[in-house]
Amino acid sequence: MYDDNLILKDGSVALDVNDVAASAVTVNGDGNYVLDIKKTGNTGLYAVMVCPTAPTTYADTLTAKIQASHHLTDGWEDIAAFPVLYALMRELRCTPTTAFVSTDIGLVLTATTDSASDAGVIIDFENKMINNTLDEGRILVQMSDANDDYSTEGDTLTATSGTGVGTQGVASVLTTERSYGIFVIRFATDRRYIRSSTVVSSGGAWGLTEMYVTSSPPKVYRM
Repeated sequence: MYDDNLILKDGSVALDVNDVAASAVTVNGDGNYVLDIKKTGNTGLYAVMVCPTAPTTYADTLTAKIQASHHLTDGWEDIAAFPVLYALMRELRCTPTTAFVSTDIGLVLTATTDSASDAGVIIDFENKMINNTLDEGRILVQMSDANDDYSTEGDTLTATSGTGVGTQGVASVLTTERSYGIFVIRFATDRRYIRSSTVVSSGGAWGLTEMYVTSSPPKVYRM
């Protein structure tokens, strides 16, 4: 049987908003399988998701989870989740002049030179950003449209309706972080079956995404 290879999603079909979770150990039209982990003898496993292609739809997200059940067609519940992935992420260097706070996450980040156009959403930032006595740190921003390039060194960056303010370093760059690549989580369950659940928020495509499980910690190499 195919699930002996510990494959949950085989990457034969591009992942998009129409992806349907599996309900059988045979493959469905989106390349998804149910895995019978009773055969493996393991209740604790690692799930690996490989997203090889940069998503290109602004404001798109991918929410991927592992689900488990005692039954093939019913009773599925979430037991583990990958980090939410975001299309078109940019990394900014910023020296805080007013410390950022956790509630700034999810707010629009504006820049003085391009205040009418730079309007990406803050996804995360380094701990350095919560202390305005430290050197510059990183901010991760999801682009809302093509104008969100944060290209001007020395701009004042502001978390709109929030707290954080800082001075931009070099021009921002596109990054794979929290966007695409290889992601690993560990989970445990006493249920017989597991499957993947992948939800794309908008109409974008996330390429030939694969997902598999393994009993050993996988080695992930980054360039």
